[in-house]
Parts: sequence; C-alpha cells; structure tokens
Amino acid sequence: MPRYPLLSAGLIGRLVVDRRYQGHGWGGLMVVDAAARAIRADPAFYALIVDAEDDHAAAFYARLGFQCFTGHERRLFIPLSEIVKRL
Repeated sequence: MPRYPLLSAGLIGRLVVDRRYQGHGWGGLMVVDAAARAIRADPAFYALIVDAEDDHAAAFYARLGFQCFTGHERRLFIPLSEIVKRL
C-alpha cells in the first residue's frame, strides 16, 4: 500500500457462501458487489480489506487479486483501481 498517513478503506466483514453453493461463483460475485458499492461510496475508498478466516479463504481472495499485508497472511487488500482495471 502507498505510504500515506491515512487512507480510507472498506472492510469486508464475513463473506460466506453456503457449502451447497460453493464453487459456483457466488463468492466472487459478492466481492464484485462490495467493490461496486465501495467505488460509489462517499467519501471514496482507496482499497478493500478482508480478514480471511482460514488459509482456504485467503487463497480465494488471492485468486481474485488481493495481496497480503506484510506479516499478516490472512489480512489482505486490493486497491479499487485494480478492481476497476479488471472489470
């Protein structure tokens, strides 16, 4: 993340898909929805942050382009500018 004293970010709380529906793309769609809401937010956010519950969840977010904070393998972020590029 850039070295600024303060950056606004949105924290995604618990994003969970029922086991019966995992692997069908619902989790990715929920992240896209969260990103769309963050892009429209006022004031604007620089990034989205997630606290992955386990390594499986962290790998899911990493596949979507989230990056780990240094020293925190399960706290990840993605700049909204990266999400916009991918849309």
